[in-house]
Amino acid sequence: MERHAGLLTRPKVEMDAGLKGLVALILAIAASRSSNGWELLSFALYLLIITILLRNDLGFIKRNLASFGLVFVLPYSLGLLLSLLATRFFPGAVYTPPISVEVTFFKMAKLFFIWYIGSLYFFTTPFPEIAMVLNRLLSPLNSIGVPVTKHLNMVNFTVDQLAQSIDRFQADTMEAARNLFKDHDCSIKTRLGALADLVVGFIVDSLQTREQVQDEFEQSAIPSGRYQMRILKNDVVALFSLIIFLGVFCSAARVELLFSIL
Repeated sequence: MERHAGLLTRPKVEMDAGLKGLVALILAIAASRSSNGWELLSFALYLLIITILLRNDLGFIKRNLASFGLVFVLPYSLGLLLSLLATRFFPGAVYTPPISVEVTFFKMAKLFFIWYIGSLYFFTTPFPEIAMVLNRLLSPLNSIGVPVTKHLNMVNFTVDQLAQSIDRFQADTMEAARNLFKDHDCSIKTRLGALADLVVGFIVDSLQTREQVQDEFEQSAIPSGRYQMRILKNDVVALFSLIIFLGVFCSAARVELLFSIL
């Protein structure tokens, strides 16, 4: 069954976590270097193809658009609105730089692509594999007293426990809540009280398993063995497609220049 955390699921397309991370890093750098609309368009098409191959879930794009809007677009819009209102009612009191809708949209699009690339990587790569890659890359820090392995083990264990908690919450508490609201004979006050009891019960149950969780943490560890890069068939295809995309991406600047001349 797919875990809700997404980080523990087996990917639809098997790839080496290290190589996939390298591809994601190159794409993020390329996104930050985008300078025209043709490059953004090529990026959008390439990410759409990757999403279909890795997730086969176009709803993933909608969820990322919604979360990006809540985290970045909404706060920016509110700040911009407050700035415009302050300028309108208190002219001269607040400095408002010239606002370019085109420049703002372009920067937001680049930021979204970077956000989406990171989201796609983490939601299609099991976290234990990511932890092994990071443990290999940051292993020199262990020799100077920075407990990288210990901290990665803690994060890995926490992610796993959160995924299990979400599964239990949806399987038990949410199901009980749905049954409660299906009962039309209960008053709103009764429903709210019963819902509060369900949440409290879930919290109490979580606290009661604290010692068990502590024991499991002491026995847990990042999957044994050092990370070794495995070049699979899908990795070769991914690297080849990345080279083609970078060629198209670089050509997009020439297309923009050609259109500006015409």
